Amino acid sequence: MKNDTNGHAVWTLAEWQAPAPPDGRKAEADHRVAFLAKQEDFDCLTLGRLGMTVKTIAGYTGLSENQVNYRLKKGHVKPKDYRHGNGYYARMVFQYVGRRAAQQVISDLRKELNG
Repeated sequence: MKNDTNGHAVWTLAEWQAPAPPDGRKAEADHRVAFLAKQEDFDCLTLGRLGMTVKTIAGYTGLSENQVNYRLKKGHVKPKDYRHGNGYYARMVFQYVGRRAAQQVISDLRKELNG
């Protein structure tokens, strides 16, 4: 801790620790959303922009549906805007993967029809 120009104590981030709760309980875990620091937050945002439903995102990330909704809100993602593959990222995936998927469908159809 150091003093500012007026003589008041100033805490630096490295020195600060959350106060322990009364009754000797453990302090709560850090629940802040950090899209670039926490994998589940990043996955939640990415899957939301790909048009996945909240239930699907929750199942994939292990977060609750409420946590997914909160993260999507923080990331300015409205699932209704990305439904049915209408989003930029979904179109990008279809563009890159679509040709390969079409080739596979044709190959599978040929096997079924000839076999």
